[in-house]
Amino acid sequence: MESIRKPAEEEAIYGPGREPYAGPAETIERGEAERRVAKPVEKLVEGREPFRWRSIVSYKTVPKIVLRGYDTTRLVEEGYGVCDILFILFQSRIPSSNEEKMLNYLTILFFDDGMSLPAVISRAAADGRSIMTQAIGAGILAFGHVYGPFQDYGCMVNEYLERAERENKNLKEIAQILVKEYLGQGKAILGLYPEGVEGDPVPYRVFKKAESLGTAGKYHDFQIEIQNAVNQVRGKEGKTKLHPDMVGAAGSAMLDLGFTPEATWAIVIITRAYGCGAHVMDEMEDKSTEEPYGVRLQGPEDYDGIPDRPVPPLKDREKVAKPIVARTVDDWHRTFKELRKIKGSGWSI
Repeated sequence: MESIRKPAEEEAIYGPGREPYAGPAETIERGEAERRVAKPVEKLVEGREPFRWRSIVSYKTVPKIVLRGYDTTRLVEEGYGVCDILFILFQSRIPSSNEEKMLNYLTILFFDDGMSLPAVISRAAADGRSIMTQAIGAGILAFGHVYGPFQDYGCMVNEYLERAERENKNLKEIAQILVKEYLGQGKAILGLYPEGVEGDPVPYRVFKKAESLGTAGKYHDFQIEIQNAVNQVRGKEGKTKLHPDMVGAAGSAMLDLGFTPEATWAIVIITRAYGCGAHVMDEMEDKSTEEPYGVRLQGPEDYDGIPDRPVPPLKDREKVAKPIVARTVDDWHRTFKELRKIKGSGWSI
């Protein structure tokens, strides 16, 4: 089959010296040629060890599974618990008894958060008759950079603590800098509830627990300084006090225990999966929500879009159509402003 492309075009698409597909006969010939070329390549890899996954975390044989050098069966038989294993898994060390108690305290708080996003999304996925693991996974995917942003929180405080060391600032000074810069840029300061949310005693209890067990460190102190700096600014502006949330309280406690922002996020998500699992099974067992497929109705009272409107005859298409092609920069700007008014289009994200 003769190509209709010019040689330069073929070379740009297929690479130097290569030609486009031309049919079965040529494919056979090309395959034989490639096999002849492959023989010298085989000599290059001759004697090499085959590819295999390698890990610094664990390995297993018939008699044992070894995690960071420890036989997991021996760990269990010695009485070490799940939270001890989390330290070994993510930090390659056995924690002190108080560190284990603090992590146990936190993971229990992470298990469930009522009908929050992970639970609701897991239940919605379960209503679609999905496999249970898919429904649980859907809930875990709810964790992002706004809901449960433990990774972002950790990166924020680490950035400013590193800066404090470079600039020779104490915690109070660097907290004031963080607050000034974040508020100046209109950015939300992670670790604090938004204005108007108050009355949650759990974050304060987390602080007290860490202090009583002796695991509260510089991250705990930095979180307190951030809260003080924010509320000092708000007090001057006549605004109400902001309170810590679980991202700030638990996030700082996890960092003080030696877990990275990424490890913290992983642990929170893993523990929340248990709660999502219970929500999924509850939804699957609740027969009161069962409906024939596709008949779940939603009335206009729950609809916020354009009111019902007649479908124009196809012959009148050009009369009602609104082309959005912009010919000038001003046209584009006007069109863009109009498009941003259309909710659900993505233009206002």
